[in-house]
Amino acid sequence: MKKLICLAAIITFVVNAFSLPSWYSEQVVNSEQIIFRENGGFIDTIYTACASAKLGEEIKSLDNAKDRAIEEAFSKIEEKICSTAEGEKKLLHCFYDTNKDSAAAYVQVSLTLSDTYLEEPPVPKTQMDLLREYSSNLDVPLKLENAKLTITGCVKTNLLNKNGLFGIGLSEKTKNILKSKTQVTYKYPNGVPVKDDVATYSDSEFAFKFKNCIKSRRTFVIIRVDNMSECDDVLLVFKNIEAKEKIRHNSNERWQNLVFEFDEGFIDEYSPEFILKIDGKSITLGSFFVYQEL
Repeated sequence: MKKLICLAAIITFVVNAFSLPSWYSEQVVNSEQIIFRENGGFIDTIYTACASAKLGEEIKSLDNAKDRAIEEAFSKIEEKICSTAEGEKKLLHCFYDTNKDSAAAYVQVSLTLSDTYLEEPPVPKTQMDLLREYSSNLDVPLKLENAKLTITGCVKTNLLNKNGLFGIGLSEKTKNILKSKTQVTYKYPNGVPVKDDVATYSDSEFAFKFKNCIKSRRTFVIIRVDNMSECDDVLLVFKNIEAKEKIRHNSNERWQNLVFEFDEGFIDEYSPEFILKIDGKSITLGSFFVYQEL
């Protein structure tokens, strides 16, 4: 009988035992995060603190206990930062102990203080930006801004000749001077290495033709280029239409795709002739790719 009474007492103790919530801590913790809002960039410092208040003569209900605990938690934060808590205040957690002998409210609160962050918010990358850094196979169909692009022409730049090899060739207007040909392996901004044949040219005009184009289709000419080329600005001209790109000059990320776009209706020939204009300095070119919207 005594054993049964002792066992019952142990069971009662286990049932009535109370453990603090897992988020409860006696310490005031702070962390920082950089966040960009419409009115600028900020460094947010977030302080979190916990407190509790038990029912008694002054605190008659659990709701009153919660209010008292919240007040005490923010007082802990003020003591840590040595100033009045003026910022964004939040109640993160609240737990009620409803046992008659230990009824109390346990809370966790946060205070966010913001300081102006001087750097400009990052500009989201456009589809064109992503194409400039695209390191995967460029000789397959692509998707761009919900449009499907089919590849019309692809050739290694060191195979360019006046016979239109692989549907691309130098025109009679070309005045370029070929300086060198070689094969290199460079990295794109995402760190992916790509091997390609390159040729370095030196002159202000570099004319070529693509064959088998479809008239009036939206057209993209993509040229893989070495970021350490001497020239800065590159123009691709079709008749009186110009598209401009810029060399980024990055010795760590040597590959860049020059992406020249010609809107629907501009290409009015099956074998359009393009003129690549540089600023009088040398340029090292990799493969050429031509895409048209399906």
